[in-house]
Amino acid sequence: MNPPQKGAVLRFANSYSFATLAPGASTKATKLQGQQEIFYISSGRGSVTAGGETAELFKNIGVLMPANLEFTLKNTGTAPLTMYLVNEPIPADFRPNAKMLIKDENALPITASTNFWAHIVKTVFTVNDGLGTLEAFLTITLDPLTLYQPHTAAQPDIEEIWSSIEGNSIAFLGAQLVRQGPGMAYVHPPDGGKTPHSNINPSEDEQIKFLYIARYHPHKVRP
Repeated sequence: MNPPQKGAVLRFANSYSFATLAPGASTKATKLQGQQEIFYISSGRGSVTAGGETAELFKNIGVLMPANLEFTLKNTGTAPLTMYLVNEPIPADFRPNAKMLIKDENALPITASTNFWAHIVKTVFTVNDGLGTLEAFLTITLDPLTLYQPHTAAQPDIEEIWSSIEGNSIAFLGAQLVRQGPGMAYVHPPDGGKTPHSNINPSEDEQIKFLYIARYHPHKVRP
């Protein structure tokens, strides 16, 4: 698919990474320009301060940090504060939020429970929440001994990232089966419908959970 450099698998998101902040540590004050970030906390306790507001951080908290807003993160606990971090570019005509947005995924309702047969979906952030290039930041859970319907990404401007955050699954990618555990992610190839994908939960008693990050078509400015 002609990546511009070795390992350049993302085309629309700037980066997707896992970050750790040591106990008692803080980040330097940072202001994003031409980009914004989503933090999703996976363990530990901390706080985030931006625009004169401070919010607590703990497992399953999502933070949408808009461009042009200075912020700091602090670990207030005795264990490492760990998080998944997604950085997205924003279009020139995009209007970022004036404040950071905090979502507690623990308290969010289930958006859907039967998408693609078995997706149990919680919607964390969408364009209506202030995403600029990406369009969906979701968690998707699979019950024991289920799989979701294999499907393809037929359009070339689609980008889907499937990141395992809890439990062990079997990823079905075209003709391959790959064991996927926490910390492993894949990008679904937008190859004109040639590569179907799915994930299988082989456990008889435990759910598995993914972060799902997607961009489906060029951004449309919010009215």
